[in-house]
Amino acid sequence: MKEVIQQAGLKKYFQKYTVGAPIFIEGDDGQDLYILVSGRVTIFKGETPLAEISEPGSLFGEMSFLLRHKRTATVRAHSDVTAVRIPSDRINDFLEEFPTVASKLSIELAERLYETTTILHGLREFCDLLPDAVVLTNEQFRVLAWNKAAEHLYGRTWEEMQNVLLHDIYEDQAAYRLFLDQLTKNKTIQAKPLKIRHPENHWRFVATSTTIINDGRNNPKGYLFVGRDATPEYSRKRKALRLTSWLAPAAFVLGFLVATVLCRGL
Repeated sequence: MKEVIQQAGLKKYFQKYTVGAPIFIEGDDGQDLYILVSGRVTIFKGETPLAEISEPGSLFGEMSFLLRHKRTATVRAHSDVTAVRIPSDRINDFLEEFPTVASKLSIELAERLYETTTILHGLREFCDLLPDAVVLTNEQFRVLAWNKAAEHLYGRTWEEMQNVLLHDIYEDQAAYRLFLDQLTKNKTIQAKPLKIRHPENHWRFVATSTTIINDGRNNPKGYLFVGRDATPEYSRKRKALRLTSWLAPAAFVLGFLVATVLCRGL
C-alpha cells in the first residue's frame, strides 16, 4: 500500500494530527478508513495500549469500516502523524477518483478480514479448551460467546444460548439482581455462588467471577463471566449447617437430661 500514498491528488485527503491527539475513540460512530502516510500511531483498548503502527501505507480503522460497527478501539498519534482519511460515505467517489487504488485496497481489506476471522476462530477454539465456563455478553446481557465448558456446566448449547438474555438461566432472580448491583458498584466480582436452572440436574451452584468490559469512555460495552461448578462444595456446607443446627438442640436436650439425672442423684 506504500504506492497508494504517492498518488497524485491524494493530498486533499490528508489529515494531520499532533502527538497525543486522538484520531478516533472507542465507541465512536465514525467508520472512516485511514492509511498512514507518516508518523506513528498507538492502538488502545480502554487505557491499555495494544499495538503501534509506523509503516507508511498501513491501514487502520478497517474493522468499523468493514463491519459498519462503532469503533472497537482508540487510536492516538504517538508522534506527529499524517494520514489519508477516506470518509466511509465517499468511498465510491474516492475509488472512482483513484481507480488504481481500488484493487490494492480490496486485497488489503480482504486479507485483514481473513486475519480477523482466523484470529476469532482461534480464540474460540482456545476458549473451548478451558476447563472453566466462559461467557461473553453485550451490555444488555445477551450472550455473544459461550464455550464448551459453559455448555456442560449450564446444560445448554451455544445454538440455544446465542443472543439469549443471560438472566434466564438463574434460579434465584433476587440473588442475581443483587449480584448485578454489586458488579455495577465494584466493577468486578470473584467467585460468587449463584444458583442456576440446569435442564438435566435441576439445579446447580456456579461460582461466578465477572468483569465489566468498558469502552474508551468508560461506558459498559459487555460483561465477561467465568464460572465453575460449586455444587459439591455448597452441598457439603449445607450438610454441615444442617448437622450443626441438629447438634445444637440435641446437645441442649442431652445436657438437660444429664443435669436432671445428676440432680436426682443428689
